[in-house]
Amino acid sequence: MSARTHSVNYTAGAFSVLVHAAFMLALVFGVTWRSQPIGPAVAYLWDALPPMTRVAAASPEQAPVAPPPPRPAPPASREVKPVEPDIALRDKEVARLRKEEAERLEAARQAERQRQLEETRRKEEERRLEEKRKLEEKRRQEEQRKQDTQRELEEEQRALEARRQRQREEARQQMERELARQMDDELNSERNQMRLQAEAVARGKLVLDYQDRIRLKIRGLLRLPPLPKGNIEVVYRVNLYPNGEVNGRPVLMKSSGVPAYDAAVERAIIGASPLPLPPDKQAAALFGEGLELRFRPYED
Repeated sequence: MSARTHSVNYTAGAFSVLVHAAFMLALVFGVTWRSQPIGPAVAYLWDALPPMTRVAAASPEQAPVAPPPPRPAPPASREVKPVEPDIALRDKEVARLRKEEAERLEAARQAERQRQLEETRRKEEERRLEEKRKLEEKRRQEEQRKQDTQRELEEEQRALEARRQRQREEARQQMERELARQMDDELNSERNQMRLQAEAVARGKLVLDYQDRIRLKIRGLLRLPPLPKGNIEVVYRVNLYPNGEVNGRPVLMKSSGVPAYDAAVERAIIGASPLPLPPDKQAAALFGEGLELRFRPYED
């Protein structure tokens, strides 16, 4: 029960106590006041004091007694009403007070019932307003949750789209880098091929040049024997050390048919050792093993 309800109960109790106290006081004073009605006042008037008479001390019966003065009659104009019995007055007053007390109690009960009804209505209204507030709060929270969920979904969608965009951009950049790398590889391969081809051509020219130098050196030491008519040819294969010296005896691969010419060419090859080699190691390696030397006596 609320503090307001306690306060109302205390007030009603105090009011009831005061009403009962007033009722008892009214009953006591009303009965006492009504039980002895006061009659009209009577006064005796004397012109002079009556004469004093000596009384004999022997016997009180012998003393003379003065006659009482005449009692004045009450005024004719004042009318004395008959006095009702005290019990009837008391019963009427008690009935009246009881009726007033019953009316006051009924009024208090009616006021209490009205107050309780108003309190019930007020509590019902407060409960209804509280339920309405809670329902509105629940709806607001639900709407807020929906908005938060929608916002989270939108943020996730934006993040997913941004991630996809980054992935597409990274894939495009990776493809561009791969294409650029492939183009660089192709260009480098072409450059390497061109360089190798150029080196091979230069090496071939260098080998041919040094082959001519080797033949010229050997031919400068060749002493030709008498030869038959016709342009004969002899072929030797020689192995060389890295410094150009001949490794072992030259191997006759094809005879010219003239043993004297074949022997003269062999002596010239051995006498020309060490043979000139190109400064390029790869080109010089071509002269290391299996170098074939062809000689014709009538070459220009």
